[in-house]
Amino acid sequence: MHKTKLKRVGILTCIFYVCFLKIWGLVWSNHPKVLLIGGGYMGALSPLIAATLIFFSSRRFKGKERNVWLLMLWATISLFIAHVIWSYYMIYIGINLPFPNLADLFLFIFILLYAIAIFYKLYINKFYYKFIQIIMDTFMVLTIITTVGWIYFIKPILNEKGLNLVNLIFFSYPILQMTLFYCLVMFLFIPRYAFHKWTIILNMASTFIYFTTTIIFFTNYINDPTQLSQPMVIYLLWVICPLLIGISSLFDQQVSDYPTTQFKEKIDIIMDLKNSTYLLRLYMPYINIVILTLLTIIKWDEILSIVVGGGIYIILLIIKHSIMLVENKMLINKLSEANNLLEERVRERTQEIELINKELEYMAQHDPMTGLPNRRLFRQRLEACFESSKNGDVSKFALLFIDIDRFKKVNDFLGHETGDYLLIEITKRLKACTRPIDTICRQGGDEFLILLDQINDYEDALAIANKITESLKEPFYIKGFEINITASIGVAIHPIHGSSGEMLMRNADIAMYKAKEKGRNIVELYNEEQSEELSKKVILEKAIFKRTE
Repeated sequence: MHKTKLKRVGILTCIFYVCFLKIWGLVWSNHPKVLLIGGGYMGALSPLIAATLIFFSSRRFKGKERNVWLLMLWATISLFIAHVIWSYYMIYIGINLPFPNLADLFLFIFILLYAIAIFYKLYINKFYYKFIQIIMDTFMVLTIITTVGWIYFIKPILNEKGLNLVNLIFFSYPILQMTLFYCLVMFLFIPRYAFHKWTIILNMASTFIYFTTTIIFFTNYINDPTQLSQPMVIYLLWVICPLLIGISSLFDQQVSDYPTTQFKEKIDIIMDLKNSTYLLRLYMPYINIVILTLLTIIKWDEILSIVVGGGIYIILLIIKHSIMLVENKMLINKLSEANNLLEERVRERTQEIELINKELEYMAQHDPMTGLPNRRLFRQRLEACFESSKNGDVSKFALLFIDIDRFKKVNDFLGHETGDYLLIEITKRLKACTRPIDTICRQGGDEFLILLDQINDYEDALAIANKITESLKEPFYIKGFEINITASIGVAIHPIHGSSGEMLMRNADIAMYKAKEKGRNIVELYNEEQSEELSKKVILEKAIFKRTE
């Protein structure tokens, strides 16, 4: 059955059941025997309904989470058996149960399994230190309750009726009530992620109601042991208690549906400071000490009992604070580890960002296909050479302007992909012909620029240019094709052919065009005697090229 549908059916069933019992009480209010029969049967049927709801809810859980609600299931079944035994004696036999009896046994089992289920839930969620602290807190509260109960309740009755086996078993009921109260207090200290919020609220309500109604029943029984029936409100509240436990199972969730347990634990440590439960746990030891102090003043004649209870309380308080010291030390270590981990993550992230920035910078300054410096980076290095020459660090450098002859035919006949592979292979040969200090740039299309740094004279530049032309004459084998190409190279020397980067590139370009006019596959050194008409022609062609782009 779907969770939402199961929740709706379960809640409506419980509301109908409670309303039916209330109507039964109103109709038969003047017939104690019929009222007793209705209360007995309804009281027995209530934990059975709760067990059914828990059974269907437990099927939604997996692994250890299911075991928690299976323990709750057996707890409600034990309560059902206790109610059946009690109803049998009260309705059919018409007497109160003798002490001890099976109903008491199954009631003990119910409370024991109920408490174990709560502790087990905390344990499997890995709240280890909280688990121990909760035990200490609740035992400390239980010590105060036991001390007060002994002075005002148990000891006076034992003095009146004497100490024997029957009375000891009889006083098991106050012990049961204190155990229930113990469970109630424990719910106040449960971390917010151990159970769903409504699961905690409904179980707290159930425990408080059970504790209160059983105390009333116990008090009525002491005053009149022959009185079998109880007020209708007692039956009604008895019915509600297991139903609340059953409904609470419909709200709980698998632990995997919550945030990671380690994350929960760290968040709990921080967020508890803003939680009223934290303040309760903080001031609880001092409140208990005040209670013991007031009890000493009011009941000085019971100083021995107070000293025993106070001594046990102080021992538990010391154990709790010792555990807290260990937990605080571990917390400091965890925070230190977390801080180191955070710093490591920050360093890794910073390195990743730096690497990405370097990659972006590289992409912004290099041709994506050949990996050569683009025009932007080439101009930066060319300007750096001019700055060095002004400072006297570099005397001469040269610029080679290379144009691949008839490259367009390669693209037209063999395709652009083949042309791209050819440019990559040309790049490899250019690198083989130049020095590490030289800069090769892909100007665009089939044009390349080479900055020859630190040369002695123009002959060094011409020698490298001739080496390039000879290298490019060798056939290229690409995708099964043999491709033969040549290159026209224009050479311009600083400072003879230009006092700026723009002028040097323009003159090298003019020299390259002069090489093409002479028949291609030629290295041409710029000279000022080259016609002004050629210079205008180069400028015009460049302008037309840019416009068509």
